[in-house]
Amino acid sequence: MPLASILSAISMELLGRHDFLSARGGFLFLYILIPPLTANLGYKLSKDSWWAFISGLLAISGGYYLPYFFTTDTFLLYMFFGVVLFLLFDNINQKPLWACLLIGILVGLMHLSRSDGFLWIIVATFCFWITSETRKFSKIFLSQTLVMISGYLLVMVPWFIRNLSVFGTILPPGSLQTLWLVDYDQIFTYPASVLTFKNWWSSGVSGIVESRLWALGINLQRVIAEQGIIFLTPLIMLWIWKKRRNDLVRVGVFSWLLTFIEMTFIFPFAGARGGLFHSGAAIQPLFWVGAPLGLKQFIHWGNKNRNWKILQAKQIFSVALVIFAFALSFFLYYQRVIGQTQDDKAWDQDASRYDTVERYLIQVGADKDDIVMVKNPPGYYVVNNRRSVVIPDGDIHTLISASKNFMVRFILLDKDHPQGLDDLYHSPENYSAIFKNLGLVHQILVLEVQ
Repeated sequence: MPLASILSAISMELLGRHDFLSARGGFLFLYILIPPLTANLGYKLSKDSWWAFISGLLAISGGYYLPYFFTTDTFLLYMFFGVVLFLLFDNINQKPLWACLLIGILVGLMHLSRSDGFLWIIVATFCFWITSETRKFSKIFLSQTLVMISGYLLVMVPWFIRNLSVFGTILPPGSLQTLWLVDYDQIFTYPASVLTFKNWWSSGVSGIVESRLWALGINLQRVIAEQGIIFLTPLIMLWIWKKRRNDLVRVGVFSWLLTFIEMTFIFPFAGARGGLFHSGAAIQPLFWVGAPLGLKQFIHWGNKNRNWKILQAKQIFSVALVIFAFALSFFLYYQRVIGQTQDDKAWDQDASRYDTVERYLIQVGADKDDIVMVKNPPGYYVVNNRRSVVIPDGDIHTLISASKNFMVRFILLDKDHPQGLDDLYHSPENYSAIFKNLGLVHQILVLEVQ
């Protein structure tokens, strides 16, 4: 979906420089906005400025999301739209219909950010229903829903028209085929037409169930570790249980369950490999609000059962909570972005490797229009401005077919290659003659062997 690219383009134009640093300007602006918005949400739910302040500090720390706040990804977009939506959801029946229109516009922007953003139409509809006095299909409920959908369409119709002009369909033709994946690598299936219900069903009921149980186990771990930052999880769960009758909490739990079900049982492979982490960013501000309020409940329990002094316990535990959150966030950032050495930063390893490869290709006579087949085509293009295509899932025959179709001149293999290309990865010299006889692939390069 295009919104991250659109924001990057706007940022570069406003800053007057077309580079990666300038592209991140708009995302940095969103990062600055999220903590005060989270604190505002915390105040609405607690009516206590202290706990709202702690919520804002947790949002600044970022947790597992921190390494991705400073790049052109959808995390900050989803998080920003999510926290604003929860602020609008609060007491929605006391607000004019323009608030419902704004909710629809935000849902449209979420869909423009990620393909699963349309699910927030269901979340918004649930919010209108659960906050209505009768919880029936009243005129107010129908009016709110129709106005919200109008706002959504206001954003999305131009994109649907664009898709019709490019693909002939409202949605990209391959998007729904990910429903029929048998394993994660099939995301890169060539040709994509083999991804069908028949192919999916032929994998067997046991395989279908096992893959979803696998995703269930992985995603539960992800929720505890990534969204709950491990030590915040019990506090969040305590807060949810204590405030389970609060409408906004119910909406938050519903949105999380909807996202979790989608990324576990409908798209298990994408969900377990990062989809839940991406989509969960919209609900993360609510968890940052819930953790301090869960701590508040815990302190009151300690006061009642252990004679804790509330003010003293409040200060000590709150400070400890924030220190742990910042310490873990810094550790994750250091590990994933900086790495062990200053000369070869973890975040830049692929870029550095691709830059080295490109210099070699020029030395061996590669033309500027020669196409490269590689694991990460967008990354290779960003580094070297050279057209590239992805290595397809499959065996050597699939690779040959794709190489012919896309007129590939160089194939770059690394340790993250399809299983069917193991032999090619370890012994590329055995296949050189085959590819040269095709008259297309000039050279096969193995970037590293482990």
